[in-house]
Amino acid sequence: MARTAVTVNTLSPNASVAAPTTTAIDPTNGHSVACPGPLEELFIIIGATYSGSKDYTFKAGDNPPASSAGQGDLVVAVNNTTKWVGPFTSARFVQSGADSGQLHIDVAAGATGTIAAVYVPRTA
Repeated sequence: MARTAVTVNTLSPNASVAAPTTTAIDPTNGHSVACPGPLEELFIIIGATYSGSKDYTFKAGDNPPASSAGQGDLVVAVNNTTKWVGPFTSARFVQSGADSGQLHIDVAAGATGTIAAVYVPRTA
């Protein structure tokens, strides 16, 4: 399945940033997030517009490199609200192979709204 890519918005230290770029929710294909650094510095913002609860499944990664992938997926229910999810544990969620370093998100059928990714790099 070709997942819909979510643009990663990187926060710059000691600077202001515009509101994050969003992507329309794609329940058919799900989403991939190509994080520019460790998943421990990544947050996902779900802006759900569906009036009922829908599940967003953050997929466990591949072992290796995700040595804690056995903990399984993380399922978050979102009901017509904005919810921030993260940061994530690379040892549980990072994908390998052609999707190396990515976070994968599956979305329940019928979900509507937007999704955004915010990367908050550590500073010296």
